[in-house]
Amino acid sequence: MARSTAWRWVQHLPLDPDSERARHKREHAKLMTDGRWARHREERDARRAAIVAEAAASVGELRADDLMVIGTMLYWSEGAKQKPGRDFPSLLFTNSDPRLILLYLAFLETAGVDCI
Repeated sequence: MARSTAWRWVQHLPLDPDSERARHKREHAKLMTDGRWARHREERDARRAAIVAEAAASVGELRADDLMVIGTMLYWSEGAKQKPGRDFPSLLFTNSDPRLILLYLAFLETAGVDCI
């Protein structure tokens, strides 16, 4: 019997995604995909690292006035502001990136805000 004929008879039946053969096919497909894209990923990561290093070198050390501008922008975009009905002053920062949190804390220290 031709494979195409058999397929027409059983194509409506669901395949078992937990079978050993299906698991093996998924593992093999992942292995082939990873092998095909490994070189591209390495090149991409190398380009990204070079761009980050170049950008960091071009910026150099942050001065206090640079930090004030950056911190102000972070506050505008990620900080909670005092609103009518909220009588207590507070500083909230709603970003979970550890590098941005450290940058925001450095801004607050430069601005003379006691964070404790």
